[in-house]
Amino acid sequence: MQNLSKEQKYKLVEADYAGVHDWYDKTFDTAIDYAEQLNDFISTIPADAKVLDIGSGPGKEAAVISQKAEVIALDQSPDMIEKINQRYPQVETVLGDMRQMPFADEEFDSIWSCSSIIHIVQEDLDQTLQEYSRVLKPEGVIGLTFIAPKDNSEHVEEFIPEEPPNQHLTYYRNLYSADFMKARLERTGFKVLKTEQFDKYGDQYIYMRLQK
Repeated sequence: MQNLSKEQKYKLVEADYAGVHDWYDKTFDTAIDYAEQLNDFISTIPADAKVLDIGSGPGKEAAVISQKAEVIALDQSPDMIEKINQRYPQVETVLGDMRQMPFADEEFDSIWSCSSIIHIVQEDLDQTLQEYSRVLKPEGVIGLTFIAPKDNSEHVEEFIPEEPPNQHLTYYRNLYSADFMKARLERTGFKVLKTEQFDKYGDQYIYMRLQK
């Protein structure tokens, strides 16, 4: 599958979430699973802030953020957006691609991006981080989580078959080391204020708090 084009890889992601969105929603409570990291991010949100949740999934983290600030949830899955609209009417939703977001320059005070960057192919990573920077105000803060390889690799691309009854689907993701991601972020103009490693779902996660 490594010979797939990048657009074919993104199609794998779209098809996977279309097939497992109900299971994903019932299985994971990400607002609880990432509570420590989410609370660290929320503690930095200024008064009257406008916050963007990139790759929001079914909106559980956005709902928590909405208790403190105006929040817009961006996701590429229509099924996830519909779940937010039904369950969290206080959260504004936008269907869109994080590589080219339909927002004005410097529109947001803060950005939360939890495990969504893992679906971006390496060749699009710089462009995507630049897009994060474009929509964020100067001095704005980002809470970013991603998965790191378990060995010393800088980058690992994985194609994981889903379990029955969705074994026809593939979970596509990219794992980036903390040093690799830090270098890309700093090249984009972000300052890394905090780095933390934690284990979740059998994977090694990295949380970074960044400032533009």
